[in-house]
Amino acid sequence: MKNVVLVGKGKNSTQVLDFFSRCPYKVSCVSCGEYLWSLFKLPEDHMWWLEEITREPSVTIGLEEAEIFLSTHSTYAL
Repeated sequence: MKNVVLVGKGKNSTQVLDFFSRCPYKVSCVSCGEYLWSLFKLPEDHMWWLEEITREPSVTIGLEEAEIFLSTHSTYAL
């Protein structure tokens, strides 16, 4: 499992927050204004999903910008 943070920006960040609320891999998700921060605990073979969001954020989930960050400390349990 990988700990991944998704940071995004878009006018519909609250709708994306609602969309992520149904994701079984979401640990936490918060939005403030146009910004969104989401923490996921993903199986390795599901990383493509977040990687695709960063390639085409407006097409995949409707954000203007998105970036993912991987945890460098795999020993942290979430």
